[in-house]
Amino acid sequence: MKRWVGIDPGSAGAIAMIPEEGDIEIYPLERDTLKAVCHTWCFDDCICCLEKVSAMPGQGVTSMFTFGKNVGYIQGVLEANCIGYQEISPPVWKKEFGCNLGKNFSPKERKQADIDACKKLYPNVSLRKSARCTTDSDGFADAILLATYAKRKF
Repeated sequence: MKRWVGIDPGSAGAIAMIPEEGDIEIYPLERDTLKAVCHTWCFDDCICCLEKVSAMPGQGVTSMFTFGKNVGYIQGVLEANCIGYQEISPPVWKKEFGCNLGKNFSPKERKQADIDACKKLYPNVSLRKSARCTTDSDGFADAILLATYAKRKF
């Protein structure tokens, strides 16, 4: 079976998988979850889009180092499970869905644009991390959009 995977590596990140047949799967980005799903998916034809990240002005050295280690961990798990991946920068994948608002908008407005774009494509998919959550997760939306980008381009 063919599977397209999207990973948002941020602190509120997520892993999404769109199968050739069936429903979208989405998980909060946690190390044990990443290992388990990648091990399950490695037996299928998978391609992953991993959001390409870089340091930005104003971010702390320690937090960026930790973030970089986490991205390296994700890459290692993907490679260990023979899941091919492409790193795609946010401007590239966001342009595909019309949610690349630019720097003139607040972070909250940019996150909402991602959520809105995802809901437009997948109105029946929940973007809430749990049944108790009252707000949609932009990490879930980003991961689904990255998986959709992988499906469209690869």
